[in-house]
Amino acid sequence: MAGLPADLAQIVDELAALTPRARTLLAPLSDEALNAPPAAGSWSVALCLEHLVVGARVYLAPMRMALERGRAEGRLRRGPLTPGLPSRLFLRQLEPPVKLKTPTLDVIRPPQERAERDALLERFAHAHEAAIALLVQSADLDLGGIRFRNPLVAWLPWTTGVGFRILAAHGRRHLWQAEQVVARARLSR
Repeated sequence: MAGLPADLAQIVDELAALTPRARTLLAPLSDEALNAPPAAGSWSVALCLEHLVVGARVYLAPMRMALERGRAEGRLRRGPLTPGLPSRLFLRQLEPPVKLKTPTLDVIRPPQERAERDALLERFAHAHEAAIALLVQSADLDLGGIRFRNPLVAWLPWTTGVGFRILAAHGRRHLWQAEQVVARARLSR
């Protein structure tokens, strides 16, 4: 994105790539296929994407509050984002292919209702557009220093810069998972 520092433009590009990828994945699917789990107890394609919508909403609220506080305090950008070792390790384990499955906390558990493809895509796109908008409007702030209360693990605050990277990596993880569901369904025909 023009005018953004390279490190932030990369995150914007990563977040922006999620919606076209989801559109391509969902385009050939009927609502029935979208909602069909590959096995008992497994997530359907719809649940994978709903989880990302819920996760973005849950993360963006405390990030927005922290960034507003940082702006009020005059905490301006000091240079490129450089996540520390714990953040880099966490981000690495989020990336596909998934090597370590982790239980989903209730706060980000997707709703179990049947999803309709177009409405789901709209929610998905809106969630990631909101993340991009927040990142762009906060580009002048110290994203590497402003911390937010982690909504999943309260004792482990992340910097807002890492929060944006988590949203992008988490998106890639669960889109990959959804792609595996579709691939397994094709093989079982």
